[in-house]
Amino acid sequence: MPSGAKRVEFKMSTVTQNVQVALFARWAQDIDLSNCRAVADYASSGAGTDESIVITRGFFNLLPAGDYYLGFGVLTMGTPISGTVTMTVTR
Repeated sequence: MPSGAKRVEFKMSTVTQNVQVALFARWAQDIDLSNCRAVADYASSGAGTDESIVITRGFFNLLPAGDYYLGFGVLTMGTPISGTVTMTVTR
């Protein structure tokens, strides 16, 4: 994440239909698992084929510069999934 960012959006779109996935983001650390749950700072709210996370702070409170780690969970077993992840930063 560049310094001076006020908002970031991570968007995951899968081309595979009829699957459920979840998107996770964590600042400065990799996504982890604890008791079969993702340990992350942010998680998408839906469970479909397209997921997004928007991270924002106030007008004067900027996001910390550095790395955000992304992870995703596949909730549909036995189905190969492909797609894209994009990131949009607003300063």
